Parts: sequence; structure tokens; C-alpha cells
Amino acid sequence: MCTDVVLKQIHDNTSRFGCRGRQRSACRSDWSGKRYMAARRTGIKPNMDVSEPIRKALADMNSFVEAFNWDAVSDRRVHILKVFLRLAAAQGYSAVTMRSLALELNLKAPSIYSHFPGGKEEIISYSLRWQARVFGLEVLNGTISAGDPDTFFDLLVRLHCRTNLLNRENYLWDMIVASDRIGKFLPIELRNEMHSWLEICIQVYVAAGEALGLHDCRLSARQAFASIDAVHSWADWDGSESSLERILDEATVLCRTIMVPTGSKRPSAPRRVK
Repeated sequence: MCTDVVLKQIHDNTSRFGCRGRQRSACRSDWSGKRYMAARRTGIKPNMDVSEPIRKALADMNSFVEAFNWDAVSDRRVHILKVFLRLAAAQGYSAVTMRSLALELNLKAPSIYSHFPGGKEEIISYSLRWQARVFGLEVLNGTISAGDPDTFFDLLVRLHCRTNLLNRENYLWDMIVASDRIGKFLPIELRNEMHSWLEICIQVYVAAGEALGLHDCRLSARQAFASIDAVHSWADWDGSESSLERILDEATVLCRTIMVPTGSKRPSAPRRVK
């Protein structure tokens, strides 16, 4: 498939994740509203038009996403989860109390317990699982149209990068899980579960590399995944769609540079048609 055709397919497939003509705050409102609520949907089918490694990785991701029943999670409970994530990332998990959370929500602490009888541990468990589900559904939905490994790889990287830039809860999730590696403050079962989820996400990158014909690419897949998780540290997004598209192109080139060995015949990331 020629570069221009691949490029058009990538941008057609990924354009629905954008917010053309709007600034950063407006873009992010999609995540805090209907897009975030859409994470309750289930029944996503793993892509059947790509290679076996990718199908297997997406099937594992789909199994994790559908492991919990979120039908009973009301909008009010989701709001509590999001505020808790923000406070925990800003103040540290240990510093957040039910009292401080209630103050931030302008509620009384007993009313929060009515939503989450298990208190803070139940809230952090729901928060991290919910955000993992949001990201998983975005990947499953966003790559379903990929018809070949190259398109899948580019869609995956662009989607991951765009999600980290637009969805601040995804970034907060990363901060909390990373902090737990040092502080060990999360319940052990939850920590192990989130580490398993990270392995599932990394395996999607590994599978994408294997589908491109790469061997022993786990280390480079982890490096690529970590680079996109850290997009805030190297990308200066000004809030515009043009700036966002430039960053997504840079992210795709970066990941291909990391994962595809020098001298490989695999094509480099396609450039956007002006």
C-alpha cells in the first residue's frame, strides 16, 4: 500500500479522536463528558483483520475490559472517582482523606460512603480499574478498522499519544501507579492487577512489532510504550489541532525509530498529506 493511501487511512481512522478547531480545554471536555461515560459499553470484539499476535493481545485486553460489571456505576460515582484521581496525583494517595475528598466535592463524608462503603481503598480500586477500562476501550475501538500491521501500529501509537494528551485522568493514572512503585501504598491485590494491566498494554505493542516482522522486541516495545506515556515531558502542545497532529506524527516516528532496527526494510512512519 503506498504511503499516501496508508496516511489517508490513518488520518481517517484517527480523526474521530480529535477536536478540530477547538482549544485544549474544549478538547478535554469530551473526555469528561459523553466520551468518558461511554466506557460503560461492552461487547467490543477484537480485530479480526490483523495478524495472530495482535488478535491475541487485543483479546486479552478485551477480557480485562469486560471483567467487571460497570452498569451500576452512576455519573455521580464516576465524578467522585475522577476527583479522587486528581487529588491523589496532586497531594499523594496517603494525604487524601474522605474528609478532604468530601470538601473538594462539596459533600459530606457520609454521602461519599453511601456510594463507596469501603472508603478510600474501594475508591482507589474503582478509580484505577475504571480508567484502565477507558483506555482499553479506546484502543479496542480505535484500532478495529486496521487492515494491516503498519496501519495498526500507527493507529495504536497515535491513539495512545492522543489519549495521554487529551485525557488527563489517563495521565493521573500513570502518576499514581508510578508513585506506588516507590511508596507501595496501593492494596497488594490492586497493585498486582494494575501491573497485569500494564503488561497487557505493553503486549499490544509487542504484538504490533511482531506483526511487523520484528523478533525479540519486548524491550523496544516497553521503551516505545514508556515514551508515549511520558509524552507530556517532550511534547509542547499548545492546544491546537495542528500542534496535536504534529505531535502524533512525531510520536509515530519516535516509536518506529525505537522499535524498527537500523537498516530494516520496514517503512518509516508516513507523513501527513498537506
